Amino acid sequence: MVVGIQPGEPGEPRYLIAGRQIERTHYEAVADASTGFQLGERVRIRRHDYTVVGLTRRMVSLAAIDGVHPAARCPGGAVSQGQRRHRQRTGAGAGQSGVESAWNAGLAETVSRSQETSRMVNAVLVQIAPGWAADEVAETIRRWKRLQAYTVPQMEEILIAKLIATSARQIAVFLMILAVVSAAIVSFIIYTMTLGKLREIAVLKLIGARDRTIAG
Repeated sequence: MVVGIQPGEPGEPRYLIAGRQIERTHYEAVADASTGFQLGERVRIRRHDYTVVGLTRRMVSLAAIDGVHPAARCPGGAVSQGQRRHRQRTGAGAGQSGVESAWNAGLAETVSRSQETSRMVNAVLVQIAPGWAADEVAETIRRWKRLQAYTVPQMEEILIAKLIATSARQIAVFLMILAVVSAAIVSFIIYTMTLGKLREIAVLKLIGARDRTIAG
């Protein structure tokens, strides 16, 4: 799990077990110790390399997925070269494919409206017109927009294989613990009740009652 943070702003890891907090606005990251990353190690996220400058612990998602926290953006509204290229790509670009020109105007308008209230866009949901293949549109987005695009089957695989599968394993462990505890409690109750009826059981044995009857 990758979570972008701003140095000095709420949301950054509170406690570090090694290293330091993020000081630069780019190319530095703090990782959870359970990821296996070491201080000074370079981590590839999309097209950029981030240096691990700090290690934290238990900064994971609700599904217990290990976290990496890279620097998110420039402070004070500064615009980086990558942001300028991104804004150019969200505008009307020349030399783009036919599929690109078909949805580019609507995508640029959606991004512009989102940036009116926030300078960051996490995701854009694209609804495909009838007759277009989802894989073809996703490949066009990856090629011309340099963005990661997932189709519905790919998103279902990510959710099931990562989030839901992890939660299912946690629930299975809880069920096993509950089953063991419940079996121990029931066994203790039966044992205690049996000790309290030793005299009655002895009388039943003397009059010749079957073991199956006594057990029942």
